[in-house]
Amino acid sequence: MTVDYSSKVYWEDRLSRESAADGFEWLVPSDVLIPVVHAALPDARGTRPLNLLHFGCGTSSLGIDVQHHLGGGVRVVDSDYASSALRDTQLDQVPLMEMDMLSLPSLLKHMPPDGWDVLLDKSTADAISCGPAIPATDTALDRRVDAIEHLCHNAARVTRVGGRWICASYSSSRFDFLRSSPERPDRPTTYGWRIIDKVALVRHATKTSADQQVVYHPETGIWAWVLERE
Repeated sequence: MTVDYSSKVYWEDRLSRESAADGFEWLVPSDVLIPVVHAALPDARGTRPLNLLHFGCGTSSLGIDVQHHLGGGVRVVDSDYASSALRDTQLDQVPLMEMDMLSLPSLLKHMPPDGWDVLLDKSTADAISCGPAIPATDTALDRRVDAIEHLCHNAARVTRVGGRWICASYSSSRFDFLRSSPERPDRPTTYGWRIIDKVALVRHATKTSADQQVVYHPETGIWAWVLERE
């Protein structure tokens, strides 16, 4: 049976059966991603800690691990749109909020006064990309946009200029649509973001032998995309 990773019903059912004490880590463990997060942090503003939103947290310990690693320099908030299904959450370590990244009112409700300084997700953008197209938020565009584009638009609305988004993804082309596209002048390709780095966290290169010939498959892997709010 095909799994719809964009379905809230799927996640509420799955997370209700997962234990936060055991946790489940998508793609890579925290110690692989944290150095990328640390290196990508934007400059602090004044003396306040950076506000970091880890969205689509599920039962991952990433938010807690980032808070422990970076200490008082950041204030981490975990969020999930199926947070009502989470059990045994460690609220004393990192706050947990229910947010739907495809609902701008939901995001604005919890946005810090100056916007988020850092967004962090681990394959949540991948899951959202599995969803159907959504009516364009920009009323000047008479079209539907992919769910991942809608996510980028909403994320930009609640992130301050100069803020960063670190996204761990299995796709080496997840945000290629943000690059300039002269052949599509009607398309707001950046949605307020620019790509500043793409780091290979894990690389997979496989080969098989068929009829005494070695056949190489395309390289796959896990990537950390680093975007900056323009």
